[in-house]
Amino acid sequence: MKIIFFVDEKKISFFSKLLKIEKKDDLKEAKKELVKIENFWRQNEPFLEGLFLKLFNEELTGEIKIFIFPNDFLIGASETVGQNILFGQPSRTTNFSLAIITHEICHIILSKNKNKRPIIVDEIICLMLEDYIYSVLDKTLLSDVWKESELDFFHLNAMKVAIAEISENGPIINRNINNLIDALSNKLSDNILNIKPPSGLINNLGIK
Repeated sequence: MKIIFFVDEKKISFFSKLLKIEKKDDLKEAKKELVKIENFWRQNEPFLEGLFLKLFNEELTGEIKIFIFPNDFLIGASETVGQNILFGQPSRTTNFSLAIITHEICHIILSKNKNKRPIIVDEIICLMLEDYIYSVLDKTLLSDVWKESELDFFHLNAMKVAIAEISENGPIINRNINNLIDALSNKLSDNILNIKPPSGLINNLGIK
């Protein structure tokens, strides 16, 4: 799996207008963040690649493009078909950028899994992986990083289930992903499984 980091002036301009963020130094700030985030990623790449290999039991192929934005854009999303990730958020922990980018890569990998399941199951698994990054590298927990009051209904419920699943059965690194998908799909109530995510900006972007 090849991870490539970009700063795209057109995408920054698009989101700047969409989010009504008026700053003259957006591009400069994004380039500064790219250097920091990419260097941090490369330093931890052996650990992250080993983590993906253990969880998904295969060498990951293809190319994932990560587009970096200024921190105040508050973007963290993936476009699974094109294997693109958008990231621009202030750090909440030392390894926050690694955790969020890993979370979004997990969405891309899970999108290739043929096992049918409700969409919230993928979010729960990605949050469990995010928690693992925090617990190993930052010695903190998912619940310490995200406040319940700032999450929408979909992500709040997914986080609660992820935390409960980790508490009950241990970290994601000890789980088989297909078995985890089946377990979550079978044990969770329809009230949880039927929750849909809010419509996201990235769904309509056609990023290439």
